[in-house]
Amino acid sequence: MPCCIQPAHHKLLSFMWLMGNTESFRSMANRFGESRGSLHLYSTQVVEAFEIVAANYIKWPESEMEMRSVSEDFEKMPGIIGCIDGTYVPMTGKSGETCHAYICRKGFPAMHVQVTCTSCCCSGVLLL
Repeated sequence: MPCCIQPAHHKLLSFMWLMGNTESFRSMANRFGESRGSLHLYSTQVVEAFEIVAANYIKWPESEMEMRSVSEDFEKMPGIIGCIDGTYVPMTGKSGETCHAYICRKGFPAMHVQVTCTSCCCSGVLLL
């Protein structure tokens, strides 16, 4: 079988599936018709791409004084400078050929929302 280079979106979707499920590389390889080695390579490439662009999106306090100032705003959690969490937003009315694509790991149709924030504001929302 000839070797083919998979597009970036294929690699990203494979990585997202791996991170969002409890499946092993072996069962993912069977599910998607890929080798375990290819799936591992895709995961490595996606993580490396995240590392390259991370500094554009993740901003850490630059000085000890700035870190202390941010941390003080989280009054009941000393040393904390930010929070991240995710939740499912249930969806209704999805039907048709792609309705199965919206079934979350909890078994109902939903979008996943991930939010990052400081003590005073929401700094990012990601719909998955």
